Amino acid sequence: DAPFSGIYLMFYTKLKTASQKLFGHHHHDHQHHLAKETDRIKPHKSSSHNDASQAQPNDFRQPADGHAAKKNQVRQTSEQQQRQDNDDATPPNAAVSFVCGICAGALACLVTHPFDVLKTKVQISRSETKLEAVISEIMKNQGVGGFFTGLTPRLLRRTLMTALSWTLFERFSLYLRFSK
Repeated sequence: DAPFSGIYLMFYTKLKTASQKLFGHHHHDHQHHLAKETDRIKPHKSSSHNDASQAQPNDFRQPADGHAAKKNQVRQTSEQQQRQDNDDATPPNAAVSFVCGICAGALACLVTHPFDVLKTKVQISRSETKLEAVISEIMKNQGVGGFFTGLTPRLLRRTLMTALSWTLFERFSLYLRFSK
């Protein structure tokens, strides 16, 4: 459901950011290693022609005129910034993603479950029962714990399902981003 998904994403993002600050930004992924290797490519030296019109898109030869040299420098800086942004956006390893996903799923379940209990009770009532009547009935018969009836199966199902799917999503996104 939409409220669960939104709350889950909020908690997941906060937990992932906190884990990166707490444990550092260490990545040992194959794709991340490939991206770093790409950054190490040495600039291409021109043999006999130093003509800007012959430069290839990723060719770092020095252009003949000053304007073209400045444009080339801006492009290189932009590419470096984009690589840095990609490095900063790189998700944590799969274990950290999965643990953050489980914690976010549990927190989202705790927040949304009482509303799901209310929705279900209103839907199964035989008459047009008002929300206030359902709330007072739960409080009278079961107390605050009545709003958390059935939480354990939902916690098990939702946390594992969302943690696994989000971890796989991040892994495939990372693979697709660096396989270009």
